[in-house]
This record gives sequence, C-alpha cells and structure tokens, in this order.
Amino acid sequence: RFAMHALEQVERLRAERGRGRYSLWTGDVGVALYAADCLDCRAEYPFFDSA
Repeated sequence: RFAMHALEQVERLRAERGRGRYSLWTGDVGVALYAADCLDCRAEYPFFDSA
C-alpha cells in the first residue's frame, strides 16, 4: 500500500513541478527501488558495494 502511494506521489509531483527528485533515499530512485523490492518480495536494505 505504501509503495503504491509513493509511486502515485512521484507521478503527481513530477506533473506539478515538471521534474523529479534525485536523492537516492527520498527521490524517484528510492521509490523505484522500494517498489521493485515489494514486487520481488525482498526486504533488503539497498546499498552500494564499493569492494
């Protein structure tokens, strides 16, 4: 339910502002990662491995 609300909010704010948000955790990418994890039934914390 939260993922669907977040996706709708991204779409609405993009239409209002003409652009998205670019922050990983609070922007469009973060919402996309969260929604993808919901669809894949994963509960992992996203991070970048620099090794």
